[in-house]
Amino acid sequence: MKKHQAIRRLTQGCVGPLLVFLIGCSGGPTAVEVPPIQPGEAARGALSKYDANGDGQLSTEELAACPGILNAMGRYDKDDDQQISEQELSQRFAMWVDGGVGVTTLACQVTFNRKPLTGAQIQLIPESYLADAIEPAIGTTDSSGSTILAIDTAHLPDDMQNLRGVVHQGVFRVEITHPEIKIPEKYNSQTTLGMEVSADTGKNMVRWELTE
Repeated sequence: MKKHQAIRRLTQGCVGPLLVFLIGCSGGPTAVEVPPIQPGEAARGALSKYDANGDGQLSTEELAACPGILNAMGRYDKDDDQQISEQELSQRFAMWVDGGVGVTTLACQVTFNRKPLTGAQIQLIPESYLADAIEPAIGTTDSSGSTILAIDTAHLPDDMQNLRGVVHQGVFRVEITHPEIKIPEKYNSQTTLGMEVSADTGKNMVRWELTE
């Protein structure tokens, strides 16, 4: 599915009280479909990329390369064996689809050495095994180190440049950079930051405390 076709699927209808930040239409805010994720395919893709020893499981050591899942380990590892199987991945991804929410607001705040980081660029980069179903998001922090993340307009068609929100179901790598301040690579090119955005977390705000 092409990028713009996927985005257009996210903006159909005129119901959905949680989505008031999106492009409106007469009669109410825009409803949003869930991204077109294929749970089984995505699970196999995650294993193919991160299962280094080929045992059909993702260990905590292997998931160091996928911080978005690692930081949400408890949502996947239902049998508490400290590993995630293809079935557990597929079940989690299927739950996203069943959740019925496609886009939501997501605010973040960044500090660097305990001070608000002004002018930082925050990027949410979807894991590659989610293919074209998930769009990246971006934001630039204000004087309090805060921003509202939104789908990068570079990935939106011309007539949808006002869309504001992040895809509500997905696993992302987080990269934080600054035009003037050198931010350690562990927060960008070699990031250890990641997050799952999903309907059952109850979070619309995240904070990252960076140190040198």
